[in-house]
Amino acid sequence: MNRYRTAFLVAAGRRAVGAGLTGLLVAGLLVACSGDDALSQKTFVGKWQSSRSSIPIHLYENGEWEIRRDNGEVLQFGVWQYQGHRIVWTFKVGDHVGHEANAVLSASKNAFSLREKDQSTSVFQRLE
Repeated sequence: MNRYRTAFLVAAGRRAVGAGLTGLLVAGLLVACSGDDALSQKTFVGKWQSSRSSIPIHLYENGEWEIRRDNGEVLQFGVWQYQGHRIVWTFKVGDHVGHEANAVLSASKNAFSLREKDQSTSVFQRLE
């Protein structure tokens, strides 16, 4: 093998190793940054206590929600969905159908927090 070809193969090998390491680094960063992407609508299904209300809110897997007293009385209800790092609520008040989207600031198995329309934060603790 002549020395030019040897030099070319060594350089090409170094580039391939460098590219492989760069690819691994980029893949690792994508996985590390995608923790929020692991959230799904199922993350939020359950019975929650909100920092804004003494009455629990129930988020159902079928996309419905309700604020219901322990005696079964429903005070408010609607539909919800997790979409693009936000929870989008739809509700009816009188003849008006309203929508509100709240950014999810953090979420775990037992708690999540939302940015409200007025820029305050609501915290929800899992009850069931």
